[in-house]
Amino acid sequence: MKQPAQNTRRGLSLVELLVVVTIIGVLIALVLPAIQAAREAARRSACLDHLRQTSLAVIHRAETRGARLPALWATDRMDPWENFSWRADILAEVEQQATAEQLHRDSAPLDSINLRPASVQIPVFQCPSTPGYLRSIAAMGSAAGSGLSYDGLQLAACDYAACYEVTTAGADEPLAGAWKSGEAASDEATIPGSEVLPTAASLQQRTIAAPLRAVADGLSRTILLVEQAGKPDRFKATGLVPSAAAIEGPWATAEWGAFYAAGVNQDNHAGLFGFHAGANVAMCDGAAMTIGADAEWSVVAALMTRDGQEIIDRGDWQ
Repeated sequence: MKQPAQNTRRGLSLVELLVVVTIIGVLIALVLPAIQAAREAARRSACLDHLRQTSLAVIHRAETRGARLPALWATDRMDPWENFSWRADILAEVEQQATAEQLHRDSAPLDSINLRPASVQIPVFQCPSTPGYLRSIAAMGSAAGSGLSYDGLQLAACDYAACYEVTTAGADEPLAGAWKSGEAASDEATIPGSEVLPTAASLQQRTIAAPLRAVADGLSRTILLVEQAGKPDRFKATGLVPSAAAIEGPWATAEWGAFYAAGVNQDNHAGLFGFHAGANVAMCDGAAMTIGADAEWSVVAALMTRDGQEIIDRGDWQ
């Protein structure tokens, strides 16, 4: 009598299943960092492109004004939040003409009449690596000193700042950056929180357009714009830290443009800061590049000053 054929099929044993799961886990662990690195590389590249577009818009605007950069501040009011920034001057060059037409330049940027256009997100002014990309900032009356009610409207943020002046070790006074008008440096501290308040003369100087011809070190060797990502929140090398009421951050309002943090990615209110392995900058000729986090501050400061006559090797900062 013929015996029925036995079924030889069987499922995976528990040990085999565990081996398969382990192999899959190892593969994921190997691939995931590469995917994350590729994504960050793409975000850094987009940040460089945004900086490049913004710098070229500034340069184009300057060419229409006798080779003079837009003024850092629109007026000589004491607080950056009370002044329109240079970014408000280049809206047409970054395809935001409609937003520009809605701004009332005879009023402060935090006046209620300007809050709606100031809330418009402008992606070219922000870095995709920054937490909360295309973020908004709550408009606070206490920050502007006006006490106005802003009806819950938000101001759109910005991650790029102009280089006005730089403090270096051993220097008696800040050194001029590309955006500083005139020849003389400030004779007082212009650092937020300083016990020495800016003088009326130094505030007035911020309202004067700086000539590109003052960049004696060369347009390709002098920084025009820097990444200062994450404002108005305060970031340091250790991460997010508690901070007093912010006075910088929206694209519509001005910044001090004063740099005194000794290093890259040390303080996003006092120096270059990006959520990369370094921070991005744009030169006065429109080129954009990354300065490594380990770059010497003396080298970075030399790139940020316009007439130091330094000879800098590219390998010193990349």
